[in-house]
Amino acid sequence: MGPKGKIEILPGERGSVFGQSGGQPSPKLPFHNNNEIVLPQTLQQAALHEAFVYAILAGETAFKTPGEMGLRDIRLAEAIYESDRKGGISVSI
Repeated sequence: MGPKGKIEILPGERGSVFGQSGGQPSPKLPFHNNNEIVLPQTLQQAALHEAFVYAILAGETAFKTPGEMGLRDIRLAEAIYESDRKGGISVSI
């Protein structure tokens, strides 16, 4: 939930939005303000690893999702857990 509405990721037919099953992605149903966002179902980690390999083979020195973005994501996740521990209050990041 945010100033421009809400984003939801609901499970598809197999029941989980995380991981994979039998080499197939767990289906996800993303929504923005109750409108479904149609996206291809991908194995996200596999796609990320392939992108790393292609960048290395091409001799690229920068990657489209640098480590700083991963660090930012970890800080956001930690803030979410901290907010939850404190009863849902806003916390600084």
